[in-house]
Amino acid sequence: MTELQDVFQNTFKYETVRKTLTQDPKRTAQAQVNKHLSEFVFDYDDTNTLLIIYYAGHGTPGDSSGGLKLAG
Repeated sequence: MTELQDVFQNTFKYETVRKTLTQDPKRTAQAQVNKHLSEFVFDYDDTNTLLIIYYAGHGTPGDSSGGLKLAG
């Protein structure tokens, strides 16, 4: 458990879900994040759900204004 996860679970009493991206050339970091987000929304979609994303990786500017392409 990371310190950040500990704060959310033990201080604020939130349930946390942690996902780790793999370094698989067939599955880009962006595709993996998209999949995890879709699954999260499918499983937890509710007005009382809080989604916070902490991404510790690399990225480059995306094609659209303000877009970001994620890299492992």
